[in-house]
Formats: sequence, C-alpha cells, structure tokens
Amino acid sequence: MPILLIPLTYFVMNGVASILSMPSGRLGDRLGHRTLLLGGFLLLALTYVGFALVQAASWIWPLMAAYGVFIALVDGNQKVFATALLPKTARGTGLGTFNALLGFAELVASIGGGFSGRARDHRFPFWSELWSLQLRL
Repeated sequence: MPILLIPLTYFVMNGVASILSMPSGRLGDRLGHRTLLLGGFLLLALTYVGFALVQAASWIWPLMAAYGVFIALVDGNQKVFATALLPKTARGTGLGTFNALLGFAELVASIGGGFSGRARDHRFPFWSELWSLQLRL
C-alpha cells in the first residue's frame, strides 16, 4: 500500500465510527450497554486477528472499517456504563478520571505496541492485545 493512502484508512475508520456512534447509543439504550460492550470487544478481537493474519494490503480497508464499528460500539457505551457505576454526586469527577486513565492507558499501549512491533514482528502487538483482551473480559 502506498504510504500516502495510510491517512485515508484512518479517515475510513473515523468516518465509520462517526456515522455509527449515535445508532450505537440508541441500540445500547434498547439492548443494554453491557451487551454492546461485549459485542464491541468481540469485534475488536476478530479485527485484531485479521490484522495479524492477513497478507494482502487491500485488507486494511475492511479491517479499519471494522475498527471504526468497534469504536462506535464501545466509546459511548462504556462511558454510559461507567456513569451508572458512579454516585450522582461524583459523576463529573468520575468520568474525568475514567477518561484520563483511559487516555493514559491508550498512550502506553500505543507506545508499547510500536516498540514491540518494530522489535519483533508487525503482528506481535495484535496477538498480545488479544491476550490482554481476554484478561479484561
């Protein structure tokens, strides 16, 4: 894949996530946010298997779209799920703390994935994320 197309793959991912975020929230209100979170994490696992196994660069497009679906399913629904666990008097502080910890964890994971992908095989970060995903579920 030409390097100039890489930003377009992120455009696809973010476009899919943006389009599906509101319907995902509505679906979470009907089916339950926990259900959508579990479905989103299952989709993430399948997407990571795809990233780790595929050989052809053309697979990046559907895999990035699937990653966008994951973002739509998980991002808003995890915040609603977390809010339900917090006392009403501490929801602002709780969500701020949740988002700060989530951002820090994503930063550490991105840096670690980048280093491990360069030091080992480009598939290693995806396999290690699958292992860590099992611990979270």
